Amino acid sequence: MGFYINILLLLSGYQLTYLHTPQFNQQNISRFAENPDEYVFRVSEAVSEKPGSVKVVARVNRIKDSLSWKPVNGTVMLYFQKDNLSKKLQYGDVFIAQIILQEIKVPQNPSEFNYKRYLGYKGIYHQAYVKSGSWELIDKNKGYPLFALGIKTRKHFLQILETNGIKGREFAVAS
Repeated sequence: MGFYINILLLLSGYQLTYLHTPQFNQQNISRFAENPDEYVFRVSEAVSEKPGSVKVVARVNRIKDSLSWKPVNGTVMLYFQKDNLSKKLQYGDVFIAQIILQEIKVPQNPSEFNYKRYLGYKGIYHQAYVKSGSWELIDKNKGYPLFALGIKTRKHFLQILETNGIKGREFAVAS
C-alpha cells in the first residue's frame, strides 16, 4: 500500500510541475512570439517604490493583438516611470498597458548574481519599463482579501518601526 501512495505522490508532483512550467502551458505569455498591442495586468505583490521608478510584480490576464483579446497567464516584472499615478498602485489593481515585454537577460559576468535564475524560481521570465501615459488603471482591489490584509498589516508595522527611529541593518532584520 505504501508503495502505491509513493508512486501516486511522485506522479502528482510531476503533473503539478508540468502544469506550472511555462514551456508546456499553451496560454503562457512566453508562448506568444510577437509583442501584442496591449496587455491587461493585475498587481500580484506589494508595490515597491525605488529612487527612479516604481517596481511592480503583475500577472498578465489578457493580451490584445490586431484581431481580438486573448486570455493568457504569466507573471512579469514591471518598472513604472515614477509619477503621482504610479505611486498610488496597490496590490489587486488592474490596469491596461501598451508596452514591449523583454526576456530577462542573463548576467554578463560569470561570477555575478544570476537575477534571471532568481526570478525564474518565482515564475518571472519577462520585464518591461512602463512610461507615464502608456498605461491606465481600469479597476481596483481585485486581489485576494487575505493577502491584501497581510500586505497592509506589514506596511503598518514597518511604519511603526520607522517612526520609532529603527533604520539600517536593524530595520532590514525586523522587516
